[in-house]
Amino acid sequence: MKFFLYIIGITSLFLLVLGIPTAVIPNPYFTRMTPIYWFDYFYLIADSLLLGIYFGLVISKKLTRRSDGKIASGGLAGFFGIACPICNKLLLWLFGATWLLQYFEPIRPFVGLLSVIILLWAIRSALVFARADSLPAFAERQKGVRRVLHCACRRCH
Repeated sequence: MKFFLYIIGITSLFLLVLGIPTAVIPNPYFTRMTPIYWFDYFYLIADSLLLGIYFGLVISKKLTRRSDGKIASGGLAGFFGIACPICNKLLLWLFGATWLLQYFEPIRPFVGLLSVIILLWAIRSALVFARADSLPAFAERQKGVRRVLHCACRRCH
């Protein structure tokens, strides 16, 4: 039950964290200069839910091994996949408005799809880590031995 409460809370937090600065959720602080498409809502909900599931797993299972790089990459790709390209000051400063509207705007839905794939990969890795940590023989070998998940050599087994 705690796991589902973590998921609901963290998903709600990420809905706000991703939705307000990208102006997908209307607010008085940020304005969007490009139209909001259906996939912006889809990726906002999907990314928030997947981030909620991942962090719910990490917190509830107390995972010591995490997929921090994958989750950061997926979250950042999700932000760029949802955000208005010319409203994003970092992208605007790096590439300019013309380049962003001409080249980045058409591939933005694929950046959002890439974020969903990366986040699913991170959740899968967290599930593998949670399962491996729950095996008694694996946990015993962790004491003083390098962590190896799928090693086929006889020395590790």
